[in-house]
Amino acid sequence: MLAPDTRAAMESVGERLTVDAGTILFAEDEQTNELYIIESGRVVSYRAGGEDDAEWPVLNLGPGDIVGEMSFLDGGARQLNARAETDCTLQRIHPFDLLELEGGDHFYDNLRASVGITVVQRLRVGTELHVATLQHQLELVRTQKQFGLFFLFTIMLFSIGMVVNNVVSTQILEVDVHTQQFAWQYLLVALVPCLVIVWMMKIPLSQIGLTTEGLRKSVTEGVVASVAVMALTAAAVIGSQLSDSVPDLRFAPGWSAVPGYLLHSFLQEVVARGFMQSSIQRFLNDRRGVKTVLLTSSVFGVFHIHFGLLAVVVTIVGCIVFGLFYLRHQNVAGVTLLHFFLGACVFSVGIL
Repeated sequence: MLAPDTRAAMESVGERLTVDAGTILFAEDEQTNELYIIESGRVVSYRAGGEDDAEWPVLNLGPGDIVGEMSFLDGGARQLNARAETDCTLQRIHPFDLLELEGGDHFYDNLRASVGITVVQRLRVGTELHVATLQHQLELVRTQKQFGLFFLFTIMLFSIGMVVNNVVSTQILEVDVHTQQFAWQYLLVALVPCLVIVWMMKIPLSQIGLTTEGLRKSVTEGVVASVAVMALTAAAVIGSQLSDSVPDLRFAPGWSAVPGYLLHSFLQEVVARGFMQSSIQRFLNDRRGVKTVLLTSSVFGVFHIHFGLLAVVVTIVGCIVFGLFYLRHQNVAGVTLLHFFLGACVFSVGIL
């Protein structure tokens, strides 16, 4: 802290300046060491860019702040430029003027100590910002690497899917794509690469929706939505039987109504929402997530082309519902319940 006699000495030798906005106080590499104390207005310290580069602001300073402290302390060349952003009133102090006073060494040492404290405080803040920036850059690199693997995963997924759809299932094996066995095999085609990438990238399970955070609310809303789906399905079945203008719907539970389909729904949600949707959302920095939901839904809709065009449309609509539901909690528990009951209803009444 400045002693009262040091303040008085500074007032006696200091030069009060009034400068207009845009005035350059000093420039990079300039061999001056005056200290500026801002009494009013705003000053920016910045590093000049190249011919085509914008300048890089370093410090935005206001009343009570000091400017030019580094050269004042060590006598070296200016490291930054300083410019008045607004009309300013400043006090300019030259170190030699203090030293020429009686007791000047005491005043100078006291001022240097006070300026040194300010430098340390700024270095501390700057270090914290630098560390935070490095952490952000490392996270960006990690995300880009993760998305690179994810992109390869998507290409491989579509390639295998097209082979299964157009060659294996229809021309070689003539597999019935509506069977439980085919559904599980087709899911494994997507699940295995997904788990491999999660393991290789050491992605936390919480980032793919496998977490207890938001679990209770997710399950509660999943149950409520599932009950609503079943109620609407029952109403549609009853209404179709009472009306002659629409085809009759019959509730005929298949394998989609058994516990195995619940596990199947859970694994689909881990792949579609937990891994794929979350990865795309992080890479695109899609804060709201709506664009990501539409993109992911389209991908999975096309992946169901072997069931026919109607299946693609129903899958896209269903995935949009599931994706928006997942955005609320980032937890696969509730959306798994909704997927299970909605799928069971759709398959049981013969829509698919």
